[in-house]
Amino acid sequence: GLQRWGAPSLEALEAAVARLDAAQSALQAAEQRLADLLAGGTVEALDRRIDEIRRDLRDLDDQIARLQVYRLDPQAFAAGERQAAELERRRDDLQQRERQAQLDLVRSEVDPEEMYTLEETRQVLAARLQRLEDHAAALTILVDELEAARSELLSDVGRRIAAAAEPFVAPMTGGRYTGLVVEEDLSDVAVLAPGREEPIPWRDLSRGTQDQVYFALRLGLIHLIYGDTPPPLLLDDPFLTFDDRRAAAAMALLRRRAEQGQQVILLTYSPRYEEPWSAAVIHLTP
Repeated sequence: GLQRWGAPSLEALEAAVARLDAAQSALQAAEQRLADLLAGGTVEALDRRIDEIRRDLRDLDDQIARLQVYRLDPQAFAAGERQAAELERRRDDLQQRERQAQLDLVRSEVDPEEMYTLEETRQVLAARLQRLEDHAAALTILVDELEAARSELLSDVGRRIAAAAEPFVAPMTGGRYTGLVVEEDLSDVAVLAPGREEPIPWRDLSRGTQDQVYFALRLGLIHLIYGDTPPPLLLDDPFLTFDDRRAAAAMALLRRRAEQGQQVILLTYSPRYEEPWSAAVIHLTP
């Protein structure tokens, strides 16, 4: 009865099944080696592993060819047929992976001339990066120097502005306030009043007094910048918030500036600035 199954003896049939199992084990080992291959490595290692896969494929082909002699009856040994078919399928899959590994090997190989070009490009970029870093370092030094100069300038500018504006504070406020305190970072201003030890903060002043102090500061800045040769002073109705007393004090101060040689031009729609403050009045008509 063994002849009708394609085997001359029971031992031959068992040997065929054993060889089938051995072929399956060999295929699993090949798959494991392929998994190790795909995990990475050098180009040389990849090349060697491709050769190993080829040898495994040849061994599998030989084993499958030998097993064809012992084709078993489909009804009695269906499991053996399925195993053989699975071996063939896995062989095809392994061949596909071999082709993919070869493609990866080709992609991993870089032409020596291309490598030389890439190295030249890298050196050029490295030199450019070094120049940029040197430029950035120089700019950092420049910024530090400018910041130091700015700090040195601002360390005294508040006091200088307050000193330059102080001669205008008392005339503008009718003697109610006599001086200013300007923060070094120019963030705040306070006024000094006779009989008070502490300066009065800017926020505690009325709107009219704030405008008086602002005007005194502007005159002080002009004097600080131009010294004894001030430019013409062009004003566009700067005393809108002033009552008549404040307006008279401001005009008296401007009159003295004009007598000292500074030209003052005041544009306004109000007639209260004409007499006795103005040396000349020009009426503009639409």
